[in-house]
Amino acid sequence: MIFLKYLRQIPIFTVLSDADIVNLQDICLEKDAEAGEIIFSEGSSGDNFFIIIRGSVEIWKNYSAPSPNLLSVYGPGQIFGELAIIDDFARSATVVVRQPSKLLCINRDDFNRVARPSPITLAMMRSLSAMVRERTEIFVEGLRTRNRDIEQLRHNLKKAGEECEAARRNRKHFDRDLHRRQEENLRLVLSLMDLQTEKIRDTDAAQVFRDTQNRIRTLADIHAPMVLAGESSRVTASPYFDRIVRNRFQTSEDRHLNIRVDIQADDMFLEPGDAFPVGLMVSELVANAFQHAFPDDRTGHVRILMEGRETITLSVRDDGIGLPGLPDTTDTLGLRLVSGLAEEQLGGSLELKHQGGTELIIRFAPEHIRDKHR
Repeated sequence: MIFLKYLRQIPIFTVLSDADIVNLQDICLEKDAEAGEIIFSEGSSGDNFFIIIRGSVEIWKNYSAPSPNLLSVYGPGQIFGELAIIDDFARSATVVVRQPSKLLCINRDDFNRVARPSPITLAMMRSLSAMVRERTEIFVEGLRTRNRDIEQLRHNLKKAGEECEAARRNRKHFDRDLHRRQEENLRLVLSLMDLQTEKIRDTDAAQVFRDTQNRIRTLADIHAPMVLAGESSRVTASPYFDRIVRNRFQTSEDRHLNIRVDIQADDMFLEPGDAFPVGLMVSELVANAFQHAFPDDRTGHVRILMEGRETITLSVRDDGIGLPGLPDTTDTLGLRLVSGLAEEQLGGSLELKHQGGTELIIRFAPEHIRDKHR
């Protein structure tokens, strides 16, 4: 193979005459190397250097150590191992073939015969070689220090991640236990109230007592899905609302209400800080529809709709008789409770409509958006 055009492109040979390039070509040996092949190892003796014609090689320090240091990757036109033609020291690095390569190999004795360097030139070259080796060692030591620091940082990050994950699991377990205990306490209160119910003779007082019981029962039922999800997890809206509606059917005085309830909340989730107040509002509004919208066993329809991302819209609408006498007010205990939850706890708004029934619309930003503006 003719190597003239490659040799002329090598930076250190560009000042040579054509005759010198021809002489260099005559002493070049061609070598094919496969990926992974070691051309020479650090610490071995060397008496030749290489020119890359095609492919690439990796230059390594401490290649056989547990944590080797990659110094560089060389490609076509670059030289490696050239210090071997200047001094008699051992190889300062290991060279490993990165991609299948074609190399030119030049022996030190052949090179000196062709180049005929003077004693002064050799002395200067050896001095430069020593400086290069010294600077290389300094660089490698800095590289080792950097790698140790990186490894320590990686270890610290891994440890911090494990601690965060453990804290998250502990928080989730704590939240579940907290909701479970709150649910148990509320059911204990219900049991105590049940013991008192029979002693109440006044009809109005008994109704207030039952309404209070139903609200406490709702609170207990709302805690149940929180126990499963944990406060750090989102609650799926549709089954959450379905559970609340079923509870309201069970606690209605007439358990055979001819009312159909549709829930439209597909792909909607409630964040931890939103699930509890939203659940209470839905419960109150459904109870209000059951109690007031369909007198005399009327057939009716209640729709619960939840949609939106940046701003969530929650609508509870019935096709009952509406709220005569209350066109623009929320002056009932249940609606005052809903108003307080929507405006004070969720920072949202409340809108009441009377068109072919009653519709109450709550709009609020999800918890993570509210937190950004606090």
